Amino acid sequence: MKKKLAVLTVGMSLALLAGCGNAAADANSSAASSAAVESSVVESATAGNDDVVDPKAEFEALKENLIYQGGLYVSQPDNDLQLALFRNDGEPIVLVSKLDSFYYGLLETEDGKLEDGTEYVKEKFENEGKSFGYIFNEDMSGFLIDEDGTKIEAKELSEEAALDMVKYSMGITE
Repeated sequence: MKKKLAVLTVGMSLALLAGCGNAAADANSSAASSAAVESSVVESATAGNDDVVDPKAEFEALKENLIYQGGLYVSQPDNDLQLALFRNDGEPIVLVSKLDSFYYGLLETEDGKLEDGTEYVKEKFENEGKSFGYIFNEDMSGFLIDEDGTKIEAKELSEEAALDMVKYSMGITE
């Protein structure tokens, strides 16, 4: 389990630091190239030794390059869906968490439309087969659209909470 967590942590850190993610397919890439990226991350994370990278040091290095752009969280007690948008060296990056699962990568959106005609921005994470959406209001509250297409009222996610999402996705729980 620790090795898998280390690979995931290093994979996310490298993806965000490099300005690309293995969780969202690049517009010009295929599933094969995504698998190659994942494979190279696994190889670099496990090459030479079985030591686990210090997640706190990884986070501090990562935090230096991230610029928080905004985010939303669901305000219902039975749903913990959150979305945070960052910039890293000019590249837009998205992180979504739901039920201790994290989806991250370059912000690559398309237009979405709900059954009631509401238009929203749709973020696709093709490697996981998931899509989430969002609508920001002028006051930075809004709505999140879960992978089932359900529109849920959401509140503004603070920068501190967004960085906590990054920490938690890296295995830092304190």
